Amino acid sequence: IENFKQNKLNLPKYFTLQRNGGIKTIISVGEDKIALISGKEKNCFFAALVHLKKGKELMRTKCLPEIPKNNDFNGLGSSNIHLNDFVYFTLGTPEKHISKNSPLAQDDDYLFGKVIRIKKSDVLKKIDNQIENLKINIFSKGHRVPQGLTKINKSIFNVEHGPKGGDELNLVIKNGNYGWPLSSYGTNYLKENGGNGKSI
Repeated sequence: IENFKQNKLNLPKYFTLQRNGGIKTIISVGEDKIALISGKEKNCFFAALVHLKKGKELMRTKCLPEIPKNNDFNGLGSSNIHLNDFVYFTLGTPEKHISKNSPLAQDDDYLFGKVIRIKKSDVLKKIDNQIENLKINIFSKGHRVPQGLTKINKSIFNVEHGPKGGDELNLVIKNGNYGWPLSSYGTNYLKENGGNGKSI
């Protein structure tokens, strides 16, 4: 809504609200607005960056390995910051309890469970078709459900939902590994919530 006038967002057909999906964060690069969204094609659930005005896909993750009912896009991500020439944003492991999605946080072939860094100039080049692929840098990994990202001076911090009893406040350091799912202060929930109640 701008000046009380509504404009429909230009989202791709694969955009989904299933499994708590939706628009998770809006990234501004100059005048351009980019959305981190959840997507679904057949049985493939994934995340994507989409230019809102053009409806152009800038990036898409691989499919989540977990069965659909165990995916939970509440944990996908909700925050971004700008530092120097880069945009940093979070991609969590979309899960309610430990699942096949959890190990993705340690797997560099997947973007889930990471703090991601992209160069602003590369984003603009991708929007204008000057480059074919947007270069994605994994800044840190081992994150479960990073929900807040902020900077104080040149330091980056994230607030992260762990499993039950395992929430964290982290100073995010380049190439840092924050442990999920190998270590956590929490427990794997109770059986009624899909876990086994064991300490991690």
